[in-house]
Amino acid sequence: MNIPILTKISEEVPEIVQPPPGTTQTIVADGRPETVGKDTHWFILPGNNMSISDSACTIFSEIGPTHTLFYRGGSVVEIDKSADLAEFKLIESAHFCSRIEKYGMTVGAYVKNPNTAEYALSQKVCQKESAEKLMAAMEAEELLPRVSAISNCALLVQENSQPKILTPGYHPDLGGVYISQEEPTREVDLQEAVSAINSLLEDFKFQSEADKSRAVASLLT
Repeated sequence: MNIPILTKISEEVPEIVQPPPGTTQTIVADGRPETVGKDTHWFILPGNNMSISDSACTIFSEIGPTHTLFYRGGSVVEIDKSADLAEFKLIESAHFCSRIEKYGMTVGAYVKNPNTAEYALSQKVCQKESAEKLMAAMEAEELLPRVSAISNCALLVQENSQPKILTPGYHPDLGGVYISQEEPTREVDLQEAVSAINSLLEDFKFQSEADKSRAVASLLT
Protein backbone atom coordinates (compact mmCIF):
# COMPACT_ATOMS: atom_id res chain seq x y z
CA MET A 1 0.00 0.00 0.00
CA ASN A 2 1.42 3.40 -0.98
CA ILE A 3 1.56 5.73 2.02
CA PRO A 4 1.45 9.47 1.28
CA ILE A 5 4.39 11.36 2.74
CA LEU A 6 3.82 14.71 4.41
CA THR A 7 6.66 17.22 4.60
CA LYS A 8 6.92 19.03 7.90
CA ILE A 9 6.25 22.78 7.59
CA SER A 10 6.22 23.31 11.34
CA GLU A 11 5.59 21.26 14.45
CA GLU A 12 1.87 21.70 13.91
CA VAL A 13 1.12 22.15 10.21
CA PRO A 14 1.89 19.39 7.68
CA GLU A 15 1.48 19.53 3.92
CA ILE A 16 0.76 16.47 1.75
CA VAL A 17 3.38 15.88 -0.89
CA GLN A 18 1.75 12.79 -2.36
CA PRO A 19 -2.00 12.21 -1.76
CA PRO A 20 -3.38 8.72 -1.05
CA PRO A 21 -4.31 6.69 -4.12
CA GLY A 22 -7.82 7.52 -5.34
CA THR A 23 -8.23 10.67 -3.25
CA THR A 24 -8.06 14.39 -3.89
CA GLN A 25 -7.59 15.34 -0.27
CA THR A 26 -4.83 17.79 0.57
CA ILE A 27 -3.79 19.54 3.75
CA VAL A 28 -3.28 23.27 3.23
CA ALA A 29 -1.53 25.85 5.34
CA ASP A 30 -4.18 25.97 8.05
CA GLY A 31 -4.08 22.20 8.46
CA ARG A 32 -7.63 21.59 7.20
CA PRO A 33 -8.62 19.32 4.29
CA GLU A 34 -9.07 21.39 1.13
CA THR A 35 -11.09 18.85 -0.87
CA VAL A 36 -12.17 15.27 -0.39
CA GLY A 37 -12.86 13.24 -3.53
CA LYS A 38 -15.78 10.85 -3.80
CA ASP A 39 -13.36 7.96 -4.22
CA THR A 40 -11.48 8.61 -0.99
CA HIS A 41 -10.47 5.31 0.61
CA TRP A 42 -9.56 6.54 4.10
CA PHE A 43 -11.49 7.23 7.28
CA ILE A 44 -9.02 9.68 8.83
CA LEU A 45 -9.29 10.01 12.61
CA PRO A 46 -8.87 13.35 14.42
CA GLY A 47 -5.37 14.46 15.33
CA ASN A 48 -2.26 16.12 13.87
CA ASN A 49 -4.25 18.98 12.32
CA MET A 50 -7.13 16.75 11.19
CA SER A 51 -9.91 18.43 13.12
CA ILE A 52 -12.80 16.58 14.72
CA SER A 53 -15.27 18.35 12.41
CA ASP A 54 -13.38 17.47 9.23
CA SER A 55 -12.89 13.88 10.35
CA ALA A 56 -16.56 13.52 11.27
CA CYS A 57 -17.59 15.05 7.94
CA THR A 58 -15.63 12.54 5.86
CA ILE A 59 -16.75 9.57 7.98
CA PHE A 60 -20.46 10.34 8.34
CA SER A 61 -20.77 11.50 4.72
CA GLU A 62 -19.84 7.95 3.77
CA ILE A 63 -21.90 6.15 6.44
CA GLY A 64 -25.10 8.21 6.13
CA PRO A 65 -26.26 6.98 2.68
CA THR A 66 -25.84 3.33 3.72
CA HIS A 67 -28.77 3.64 6.19
CA THR A 68 -26.98 1.49 8.75
CA LEU A 69 -26.42 4.12 11.44
CA PHE A 70 -29.02 6.74 12.32
CA TYR A 71 -29.44 9.81 14.52
CA ARG A 72 -32.24 9.79 17.09
CA GLY A 73 -32.81 11.87 20.18
CA GLY A 74 -29.26 13.20 20.32
CA SER A 75 -27.62 9.79 19.94
CA VAL A 76 -26.26 7.53 17.21
CA VAL A 77 -28.34 4.35 16.90
CA GLU A 78 -28.74 1.32 14.69
CA ILE A 79 -31.66 -1.02 14.01
CA ASP A 80 -31.39 -4.36 15.82
CA LYS A 81 -33.41 -7.03 14.00
CA SER A 82 -32.12 -10.02 15.97
CA ALA A 83 -35.36 -10.37 18.00
CA ASP A 84 -38.90 -10.98 16.77
CA LEU A 85 -39.54 -7.24 16.65
CA ALA A 86 -36.91 -4.76 15.48
CA GLU A 87 -35.75 -2.17 18.00
CA PHE A 88 -33.34 0.73 18.35
CA LYS A 89 -29.89 -0.04 19.70
CA LEU A 90 -27.79 2.77 21.12
CA ILE A 91 -24.26 2.87 19.71
CA GLU A 92 -21.67 3.32 22.45
CA SER A 93 -18.17 4.60 21.73
CA ALA A 94 -16.75 1.07 22.08
CA HIS A 95 -19.22 -0.17 19.44
CA PHE A 96 -18.39 2.67 17.06
CA CYS A 97 -14.68 1.79 17.14
CA SER A 98 -15.41 -1.41 15.23
CA ARG A 99 -18.47 -0.23 13.30
CA ILE A 100 -16.43 2.15 11.14
CA GLU A 101 -14.25 -0.78 10.02
CA LYS A 102 -17.24 -2.32 8.17
CA TYR A 103 -17.49 0.17 5.30
CA GLY A 104 -14.57 -0.88 3.12
CA MET A 105 -12.48 2.11 4.18
CA THR A 106 -9.02 2.10 5.73
CA VAL A 107 -9.20 3.61 9.22
CA GLY A 108 -6.11 5.61 10.03
CA ALA A 109 -4.57 8.85 11.23
CA TYR A 110 -1.68 11.18 10.49
CA VAL A 111 1.40 10.19 12.48
CA LYS A 112 4.83 11.80 12.70
CA ASN A 113 8.00 9.82 12.16
CA PRO A 114 10.24 10.69 15.14
CA ASN A 115 13.37 10.20 13.04
CA THR A 116 12.44 12.31 10.00
CA ALA A 117 9.78 14.62 11.54
CA GLU A 118 7.58 13.84 8.53
CA TYR A 119 3.88 13.01 8.65
CA ALA A 120 2.15 10.13 6.88
CA LEU A 121 -1.22 8.41 6.86
CA SER A 122 -0.97 5.22 8.85
CA GLN A 123 -3.57 2.54 9.51
CA LYS A 124 -4.78 2.80 13.09
CA VAL A 125 -7.51 1.40 15.31
CA CYS A 126 -10.11 3.95 16.38
CA GLN A 127 -9.86 4.55 20.13
CA LYS A 128 -12.85 5.15 22.40
CA GLU A 129 -11.81 8.76 22.98
CA SER A 130 -11.84 9.48 19.24
CA ALA A 131 -15.16 7.64 18.84
CA GLU A 132 -16.77 9.75 21.57
CA LYS A 133 -15.61 12.97 19.91
CA LEU A 134 -16.83 11.90 16.48
CA MET A 135 -20.29 10.82 17.64
CA ALA A 136 -20.68 14.06 19.61
CA ALA A 137 -19.77 16.20 16.59
CA MET A 138 -22.45 18.29 14.90
CA GLU A 139 -21.69 16.46 11.64
CA ALA A 140 -23.16 13.25 13.09
CA GLU A 141 -26.49 15.02 13.58
CA GLU A 142 -26.34 16.71 10.18
CA LEU A 143 -25.17 13.81 8.00
CA LEU A 144 -26.70 10.70 9.54
CA PRO A 145 -30.35 10.05 8.57
CA ARG A 146 -32.82 10.92 11.29
CA VAL A 147 -35.17 8.18 12.43
CA SER A 148 -38.12 8.57 14.79
CA ALA A 149 -39.90 5.22 14.60
CA ILE A 150 -39.68 1.57 13.59
CA SER A 151 -42.66 -0.10 11.94
CA ASN A 152 -42.86 -3.86 11.70
CA CYS A 153 -45.26 -3.61 8.77
CA ALA A 154 -45.54 -1.45 5.68
CA LEU A 155 -47.10 1.99 6.08
CA LEU A 156 -49.42 3.91 3.78
CA VAL A 157 -48.56 7.59 3.43
CA GLN A 158 -49.50 10.42 1.10
CA GLU A 159 -47.03 11.95 -1.32
CA ASN A 160 -48.03 14.70 -3.76
CA SER A 161 -51.70 13.94 -3.01
CA GLN A 162 -51.13 10.31 -4.02
CA PRO A 163 -50.97 7.21 -1.78
CA LYS A 164 -47.54 5.63 -1.33
CA ILE A 165 -46.58 2.42 0.43
CA LEU A 166 -43.38 2.53 2.44
CA THR A 167 -41.47 -0.63 1.54
CA PRO A 168 -38.92 -2.43 3.79
CA GLY A 169 -35.98 -0.23 4.71
CA TYR A 170 -35.46 3.39 5.70
CA HIS A 171 -37.66 6.28 4.58
CA PRO A 172 -37.37 9.99 5.49
CA ASP A 173 -41.18 10.24 5.65
CA LEU A 174 -42.89 10.94 8.99
CA GLY A 175 -39.69 12.30 10.51
CA GLY A 176 -37.74 9.21 9.50
CA VAL A 177 -39.19 5.71 9.73
CA TYR A 178 -37.62 2.28 9.32
CA ILE A 179 -39.81 -0.52 7.94
CA SER A 180 -38.41 -3.73 9.37
CA GLN A 181 -40.57 -6.35 7.67
CA GLU A 182 -38.49 -8.45 5.30
CA GLU A 183 -41.12 -9.38 2.72
CA PRO A 184 -42.69 -6.78 0.42
CA THR A 185 -46.35 -5.92 0.85
CA ARG A 186 -48.69 -8.27 -1.01
CA GLU A 187 -50.91 -6.69 -3.63
CA VAL A 188 -54.63 -7.49 -3.24
CA ASP A 189 -57.59 -6.59 -5.41
CA LEU A 190 -60.24 -4.12 -4.26
CA GLN A 191 -62.92 -6.73 -3.49
CA GLU A 192 -60.58 -8.71 -1.23
CA ALA A 193 -59.42 -5.54 0.52
CA VAL A 194 -62.96 -4.34 1.22
CA SER A 195 -63.94 -7.74 2.57
CA ALA A 196 -60.90 -7.89 4.85
CA ILE A 197 -61.53 -4.42 6.30
CA ASN A 198 -65.22 -5.11 6.90
CA SER A 199 -64.33 -8.36 8.68
CA LEU A 200 -62.53 -6.34 11.36
CA LEU A 201 -65.86 -4.76 12.35
CA GLU A 202 -68.23 -7.70 11.92
CA ASP A 203 -68.68 -8.13 15.70
CA PHE A 204 -69.80 -4.51 16.13
CA LYS A 205 -73.39 -3.31 15.73
CA PHE A 206 -73.63 0.24 14.42
CA GLN A 207 -76.72 2.40 14.66
CA SER A 208 -76.29 3.55 11.06
CA GLU A 209 -74.20 2.97 7.97
CA ALA A 210 -72.70 6.40 8.51
CA ASP A 211 -71.35 5.30 11.89
CA LYS A 212 -69.79 2.22 10.26
CA SER A 213 -68.26 4.38 7.53
CA ARG A 214 -66.63 6.61 10.13
CA ALA A 215 -65.25 3.52 11.91
CA VAL A 216 -63.75 2.23 8.66
CA ALA A 217 -62.28 5.66 7.95
CA SER A 218 -60.63 5.73 11.38
CA LEU A 219 -58.93 2.40 10.63
CA LEU A 220 -57.55 3.70 7.36
CA THR A 221 -56.19 6.91 8.86
